[in-house]
Amino acid sequence: EFGGVIDILNEEQNRTEFPLSVRVDEEQANNDASKLKVATKQFQRRMLA
Repeated sequence: EFGGVIDILNEEQNRTEFPLSVRVDEEQANNDASKLKVATKQFQRRMLA
């Protein structure tokens, strides 16, 4: 009987947390991408020097 209520609560919690975790992942991905761009530029400069 309580299991059903707990399932509903968990589902509600997952629904509200999910978008937040996606935003965090996107932010992390953007940070990683810009770090990679910077590293690539530095590497290219070193190769040309």
